[in-house]
Amino acid sequence: MSEKLQGEGDGRYGMVWDTGDQNGDLTSVHSRSSEWGDICYLAFGFGNKLTRLEIPHPKPFLGFSFFGDTSVVSLPRSSDEEEFRIYPPEEHLVSMEGYGDGRSVQGLRFITNKKNSQLMGRALGSYFLLKVPLGKKIIGFHGYASTGALYSIGAYCVPIHPKSLRTRRLQAPCVEGGGSSWDDGGDYDGVSKIYIGTGDHGIKYIKFDYVKSGYIEHGLVHGVEDKALTSTFEINYPEEYLTFVNGYYNSSNFVQWLQFDTNNRTFTSGLLRYKTGTEFSLQLQGNKIVGFYGFSHENLISLGGYFAPSSSPGDNDGGEDR
Repeated sequence: MSEKLQGEGDGRYGMVWDTGDQNGDLTSVHSRSSEWGDICYLAFGFGNKLTRLEIPHPKPFLGFSFFGDTSVVSLPRSSDEEEFRIYPPEEHLVSMEGYGDGRSVQGLRFITNKKNSQLMGRALGSYFLLKVPLGKKIIGFHGYASTGALYSIGAYCVPIHPKSLRTRRLQAPCVEGGGSSWDDGGDYDGVSKIYIGTGDHGIKYIKFDYVKSGYIEHGLVHGVEDKALTSTFEINYPEEYLTFVNGYYNSSNFVQWLQFDTNNRTFTSGLLRYKTGTEFSLQLQGNKIVGFYGFSHENLISLGGYFAPSSSPGDNDGGEDR
């Protein structure tokens, strides 16, 4: 769940604007200044989504359009446009500072854990600082504005979690024998539910639900659901988290059987008669599994995992790709 930080600036004039807190990682900030020098335009790039938000206004709107993925949306550019790029997951926004002249925001500077932007606008009026609590990052914005003027700006922030620190993968026989690659990614906080479909030749499909910033995100089905016998395993994250995967694949490179261990329990995919063939495992001492990738066709062919420290970052040595 995100925390909403009070807007900074000079009052609650104009209309409310709000990018929300579900846009993904912040990747860029764009601004332009008016002929008087104050900020009259802002645009934010968020993750790889295309999200467009505009402030309602009864007259033709001249500024303050909020865009999603700036690699998809063609932003209007001019000679006085400022751009500040952010490169997640290693880099994230941690604070903003600015100036207000008693009515509108005159200047803004965005600060990440690695660098500062140039001052966007001008240093005129009273100084203000919006700083997120230690261990958190900014993922969205809100405030007040009207045609061509920004009156205040606040932020949404969430805890910073380690992401995709190490991956381990079993052999990928589909390179020679067919199959399609899939990747759920490793930018989640943990796994909340596992769906496994079994059939005559082992695992027909697998699917995962993940937790990210307090919300459940449903993954895609990998394999074929048709005529599969489905079993599920719910994980009570964050008290419970996934730590270990063990499995077997046969000479046809089909995954036959899977076992998932949390810090509290064990879950298996089905009948022990499928526990034959070549054994593999996914584990990194002191870490939890936060995402999966692999290959599938009409059956699951391979499975790899993303790991992150289960509590605080520790020694990740000793893990090997498989």
